Amino acid sequence: MMDNIMIMRLEEVTMNAWPASQAMFFDGWVLRFADGVFNRAHCISPLYFSTEPVEAKIAFCERVYHSIQLPTVFKISERMFPDDLDAVLERRGYSIQYRISVQTLELTSVDVADSPSVQLQEAVDDAWLDQFVHCYESDPARKPAYRRILQRIIPTKCLARLVVEDRVVGCGVAVLEKPFIGLFDIAVDRAFRNQGLGQVLIDHILAWGKGHGAKIAYLQVSTQNPAALRLYEKRGFQEMYQYWYRRNALEDNGRSK
Repeated sequence: MMDNIMIMRLEEVTMNAWPASQAMFFDGWVLRFADGVFNRAHCISPLYFSTEPVEAKIAFCERVYHSIQLPTVFKISERMFPDDLDAVLERRGYSIQYRISVQTLELTSVDVADSPSVQLQEAVDDAWLDQFVHCYESDPARKPAYRRILQRIIPTKCLARLVVEDRVVGCGVAVLEKPFIGLFDIAVDRAFRNQGLGQVLIDHILAWGKGHGAKIAYLQVSTQNPAALRLYEKRGFQEMYQYWYRRNALEDNGRSK
């Protein structure tokens, strides 16, 4: 029971930390909508008790997303309602797109130090966005969508940059909703990887979080990213649970014709 409560709490704080442009509640499901950045900010989270027939609910969600010409994506974990939703989606042609490991770290049990090489700011500006897109190797066309998401964050946040010899070589986002601090999109410039700089960046963010009252750190990392998994394991993060996205392959095929 405690694990389910923690999963629900982490799902709630991550929705606050990476907000959608709009959200709608429907019989225990949270429908989130985003323009330009899918999955975390654009998905259906079946978090709470469900009463309506599942097939009818899925059809309703599909109609809603189709009406605004956006894909229907479900975010599934071991805490879902109803508990056979994943199997129902698979039968309806929804395939797994990404599998994510949600990991946590008790900050009271670790020593972390800040670094003069890491700079923090709260406001989103063009310089930080350019540096983030470069380090994260993201599509520059997504900058406006990232800006909107970051500007919508209500809890306290910090945008971090790691500077080596006057060059920004790493970026990341942290969101504080006590007792949690979430780490998002930690990235180091490809030319500077495997030098321990990711650890420096993470430790500085964690030290900032501890200094502001955080007791538990969490992050979300793809199970297909072994380098990041090793980095977080080395720091002491442990997997709490996994979630995965299901997207309707038949829907995508229909749109491509």
